[in-house]
Amino acid sequence: MHYCFRGENDHVVGLQLNADQLGQEIYKILDWADENFSSYSVEQEDGYVHLRSSALKEEAEVHKEPLKGTGDGLGMSDEPSEASQDGDHDDGSAAEPAML
Repeated sequence: MHYCFRGENDHVVGLQLNADQLGQEIYKILDWADENFSSYSVEQEDGYVHLRSSALKEEAEVHKEPLKGTGDGLGMSDEPSEASQDGDHDDGSAAEPAML
């Protein structure tokens, strides 16, 4: 299962993705992160890929929840983030990657 971390204003500030369930979708996720986060880091540990926005300071300070949707693959939400609507990055994203 894949998870997202929500911070202030309920914005997505990080993702915890099951490495066994990822394939080529990781490239779509990285494109999504490029569009929605001003900067971020990616690490693989304990069977998960962790993508963290620079806005994510402490995972203990955010709410962790499963990514929305169902299916075998991971796709991208069609809902544009506030950052992409404004043409500027903020501390997270209103949109999140969604399961297909």
